[in-house]
Amino acid sequence: MPTTIIECSSGLSTLVLARCCQLNKSGHVFSLENGIDFADATRRNLQHFGLASQATVIHAPLKKHTLDKTDFDWYSIDDLPENKIDLLVIDGPPGYIQHHSRYPALPLLHQRLSDQCTVFLDDAERDEEKEIVALWQEQFPFFKHTFIDTERGCSILRSRNPG
Repeated sequence: MPTTIIECSSGLSTLVLARCCQLNKSGHVFSLENGIDFADATRRNLQHFGLASQATVIHAPLKKHTLDKTDFDWYSIDDLPENKIDLLVIDGPPGYIQHHSRYPALPLLHQRLSDQCTVFLDDAERDEEKEIVALWQEQFPFFKHTFIDTERGCSILRSRNPG
């Protein structure tokens, strides 16, 4: 059961993840959100549905990160807790921000992943997301990839060597 859940982009999924934590009486969601209005709306919804103690929405403006000599605008992770990540849910930033906009998630967070971390990438049916998964598999071969055929596709990466 995941204890620390990091979500890239807040919204309805934040509420669902927080409700799962509430039902399981375990876990906490830390949601990175670059839009202050979206962050505030998600906080209000968490409060309204009695889920505020299960989730923290972090206003994380996009900032420049350089990876392999390429600049990416991706979330500031300065306010992210140092906890090991058990579940990483990637649904942002939006694809129109830049080419491979969600790619930085694993390169920037891989050292914080727990040994049994599971990674979900939404919108995995898109060509760019398929390219991102291929890049991740080259860089992080210890992940086993599964594609789930949903409306927009979901890629799941799990550690090949749990524990």
